Parts: sequence; structure tokens; C-alpha cells
Amino acid sequence: MVMKLKVLISQTHTQKQKKQEKEKKEQKKQKKRQKEKEKKKEQEQEKKEQKEEQEKKEQKEEQKNKEKEKQKKKKKEKEQKKEKEKEKKKKEQKQKKKKKEQKKKEQEEEKEKEKEKEKEKEKEKEQEQKEKEEERRRSRKNY
Repeated sequence: MVMKLKVLISQTHTQKQKKQEKEKKEQKKQKKRQKEKEKKKEQEQEKKEQKEEQEKKEQKEEQKNKEKEKQKKKKKEKEQKKEKEKEKKKKEQKQKKKKKEQKKKEQEEEKEKEKEKEKEKEKEKEQEQKEKEEERRRSRKNY
């Protein structure tokens, strides 16, 4: 009987030990799983942050390119405006020159006309003079 009791106690003790070992193992496994879960979570967080960082970088780059494009466009418009202004001035200069030459031409024509008139007057005067002379001669002849 005592022997039986001793065996029973020993079995119980062994069972308890096994149970404790099993629980210990289970705890270890759970801890491992928890660690892996946390590791995975950390990796995902890191991945997420990297992605956000990349997106930020790309956005910045895009903004930079847009700004560059805007500046380029502005410069081009400015140059076009300048060119247009230049052309306008050139055209105005040409117009002025043309007008001036036209005026000069008209003035010369006017002068020419005046000269012609003068010549005509001169001729008329001479003619009159001749006629008067002629008239005088006839008059003398008649005497």
C-alpha cells in the first residue's frame, strides 16, 4: 500500500513536471509568435514610411519640374513679347521712313512745279517784252 502510494506520488509528480514543461514550451512558442508578429508589424511600418518618403520625394520632384516648366514658359513668352515689340518698332521705323520720303518727294515735286511756273512767268515776261519791243518798232516805222 505504501509502495502504491509512493508510486502514485511519483507519477503525480512526473505528470506535474510534464505539465509544467508543456506549459513552458507553449509559453515559449507564444512568445516566439508574438516576437514574429511584432517584427512583421515593424517591417510593414518601415515599408509604409519608405513608401510615404518616396511619394514625398516624387511629389517634390514633380513640383520642381512644374516650376521649371513654368519658368521656361514665362521666359519664352517674355522673349516672344520682346521680339514682337522689336518687330513693331521696326515696322514703325519703316513707316516713318516711308512717310518722310513721301513728304520729301512731294516737296521736290512742289519745288519743281514752282520752278516750272517761274519759267513760264519768265517766258511770258519775255514774250511781253518782245511784243512791246515789236510794237515800238512798228510804231517807229509808222512815223
